[in-house]
Amino acid sequence: MVGLNLKDGLSCSHQRLTRISRTILAVTFIVFLLSSASQAIAQQATHAPASSTPAAAPYTRHEKGVMIDTRVLVKGLPSPSFSELKQANFTLVGTYVDRGSGSEWKTIAAWIQRAHGAGLRTFIMIGPPQLTSLSLASQWTKKAASIGTDVVELDELVSSFHLARAQLRSIIDTGLAVNPNLQFIITEYEYGSQGLTNAFSWTSDYPTVRIANDDYWTVSYIDFEITLAQQYGKAPLTWLIFSKGSQDFDCYIHLDAWMAYCKQKNIDVLFFYVDPARTWQAQWTMVLSF
Repeated sequence: MVGLNLKDGLSCSHQRLTRISRTILAVTFIVFLLSSASQAIAQQATHAPASSTPAAAPYTRHEKGVMIDTRVLVKGLPSPSFSELKQANFTLVGTYVDRGSGSEWKTIAAWIQRAHGAGLRTFIMIGPPQLTSLSLASQWTKKAASIGTDVVELDELVSSFHLARAQLRSIIDTGLAVNPNLQFIITEYEYGSQGLTNAFSWTSDYPTVRIANDDYWTVSYIDFEITLAQQYGKAPLTWLIFSKGSQDFDCYIHLDAWMAYCKQKNIDVLFFYVDPARTWQAQWTMVLSF
């Protein structure tokens, strides 16, 4: 009986040792697996690509802008000084692409640097009649982004070229590929084209794109702009014309009333434009007061 108990005791001890050994092996194996997993994660973190660029901030900042004819820059004709614009609370000053020549781009690039040095942001307008074909739109947008402009203004492309949604977005993407923080102002009118509505709808998911109205016949389109901006989560923006063009728009004739209406509606304004013929000077004091 005693021998049997001893045998049983040895058997139990052997079983305990076996269980302990197995436990140790299992724990060791688990530790090994955890260590391997940690090393793999560390290696993935080391070789993983950099995180994507944070989404650009929505383009909602207050703007008071003015456009200057490229011929004024090239020929050195009279125009407002940057210091005068700053004192009048302008935030944005722009010009347009005329021929797209190398010398013209060089002049615009130097002008952008001077504007930035004076504390002003810049925009470059791209559109007809200077833009004779849609194929140039992406090319000029890419060039404008590369020389450091803050904003590219696409002027009536939807209405003039009967753009499809994909075409407009492709032009925008071309600029953003050069500068992910590049901002856009897409200017359209609504009457007879639905250009304004389409521009809002097609770019609603681009935070750096704003849509501007340039109907100069009736102030009711300012209200329409505001309604669409609210619908699509954009900051409203409108153009006012203060120089004499080929047509005597109501906006030009009654500029003071249009400016008062914009103030009442609290909408940002871009003023069109400082022209080579100097007709801009007649109402410039009024524009400064806005």
